[in-house]
Amino acid sequence: MLFRSCLHVFGGEGNRDAANGMFPWHDVYNPISDKWSREADMPIPVHGVTGLPFVDGVLFYAGGAKGQGGAGRSDLLQTHKPAFNCR
Repeated sequence: MLFRSCLHVFGGEGNRDAANGMFPWHDVYNPISDKWSREADMPIPVHGVTGLPFVDGVLFYAGGAKGQGGAGRSDLLQTHKPAFNCR
């Protein structure tokens, strides 16, 4: 998801250190500085979020799977307010 000129990447599966196999990570790529950084982790790790609207500076990520291979599809609604922008 492109937000405030930054590319945001959330979650993923294959985490051997987590019981559900999910990564809680929220990584941000700044194309201006050509650097990756880490934002706060997702409160509930998911993957497969297909839409990421933003309103008044807040990212909303809905749904996603709480388990590997699409298992445990959810109706979660999580939010995050990024601390910076890439402009």
